[in-house]
Amino acid sequence: MRNSALLLLLLIPFACSKDITISMNSISGIWILTQVSGGITGTMPMPSGINTIAFESSGKYSKAVDNVTQESGMYTITLKKTIFSEKNMNVIHFIPSQNNSYDMVVDLNGNILSLMQNAYDGINCVYSKHK
Repeated sequence: MRNSALLLLLLIPFACSKDITISMNSISGIWILTQVSGGITGTMPMPSGINTIAFESSGKYSKAVDNVTQESGMYTITLKKTIFSEKNMNVIHFIPSQNNSYDMVVDLNGNILSLMQNAYDGINCVYSKHK
């Protein structure tokens, strides 16, 4: 009986559901902006040009329009509470070289990456993985 109780205590942490963090390796590569939505009206026009974001597994990122870098810096991925769920969600913390840092809620579904502002009227940017 004592051994059964000890075994149960050892297995309890593994039986509980854990939040899954998106890894830096899983988002590394170049992503092309395909859709923008949100804001007060719920619809947003697509920006002109080819908008990309590139992530390196080392924690570096860059955003570009027509291959001209608009922003670059470092990033981390953490789990945080958001307005979207009671559970912790994956959040990318961007640390640009020239501006203040900011967070975006991130969702990865195969070759589709969504970056969402953590705000009720926030912007949602959907990217497709570049081949």
